[in-house]
Amino acid sequence: MGFGRRGGVKAHRLPVVLIYLTISCVVLLALGACGGEEPTPVPPPTTAPVIIAAPPVQAPTLPPLPTQEAPTEPSGPVSTPLVVVPGSRFGSRAPAQEPTLPPTEEPTAAPAPEPTATPLPRPTPTVVIRPNVPTATPVPVRNPSISVNPGSGQPGTGLTVAGTDFAPGSPVGAVSFGGVTASPAPPVTVDSLGSFYATIVVPDVSAGSYNLIMTVGSDSVSTGFTVQAAPSGPVVPPGSPIVNTVAPLAGNLQWVAYFDNATKSWSLYDPTGTFNPGLLPFFLSPPTDLGSYAPLTSLDTSLSYYWNLQRAATVTLGGKEYEFGEGYSVK
Repeated sequence: MGFGRRGGVKAHRLPVVLIYLTISCVVLLALGACGGEEPTPVPPPTTAPVIIAAPPVQAPTLPPLPTQEAPTEPSGPVSTPLVVVPGSRFGSRAPAQEPTLPPTEEPTAAPAPEPTATPLPRPTPTVVIRPNVPTATPVPVRNPSISVNPGSGQPGTGLTVAGTDFAPGSPVGAVSFGGVTASPAPPVTVDSLGSFYATIVVPDVSAGSYNLIMTVGSDSVSTGFTVQAAPSGPVVPPGSPIVNTVAPLAGNLQWVAYFDNATKSWSLYDPTGTFNPGLLPFFLSPPTDLGSYAPLTSLDTSLSYYWNLQRAATVTLGGKEYEFGEGYSVK
């Protein structure tokens, strides 16, 4: 039907096909089938029919197919072969195969050389000769001060005065309570470190706040102190022997009491006003009324007393060494 073998439809065979179709149409018209209408029936002839013989139809002579030469391998780029599908007038080309390229190697960057620092020339040191200048010896600046313990108390209360930053070897003078003085007992001098500790007894002055002034060598310093009112209990007269006897316990002694077994009576020295009869032996029936106690004005080292101290201490009182514990004890 006008198709080639591999090369597709040949253009020179198209007229042959047209001639073939024309002849077929003539034959069909002759037979009454060309036009698509039913033929009108012919009445039977009254005479003998004349039979006309149709000339023989000769098949068209087709020219011989051209001889195809064997395809030569192209030297250029290979084209995609044409695929002929049977029953179709057109062909399609097979998908071209992508050429395989060798992998591209990444270029290796050569490491950049480290910059070499150019050493800077060192300056030649200059030697400056200076004359020896004598160094002045600084004069130490002192800041002397004192403190008292406790910070308050009644007349007859022993105090501990501590001093710092004084001139070594200076004598410690008396303490003034608003014009009334009290001297350390025993006398004290400043040590090599500029410090000292002195014991004094609060003189018989009125209750109130005082500015204690103490003279130490050429220095005069002060600190605050509060004199408390005398307790409602027995009052020991100033200058009683017990005041000087217990002076080494200044600031540590709370009170001391004595029970006379012969008279079944109590006596009391309470310089701090902190006496608590509940600490005394209950079987001795200590009175709770402070007015029932007589003032204790002296100590007899051969007798036993009831003591109450803030902290433990070992001291010599009236020529006898005492070792006290903290709080209540019997010595």
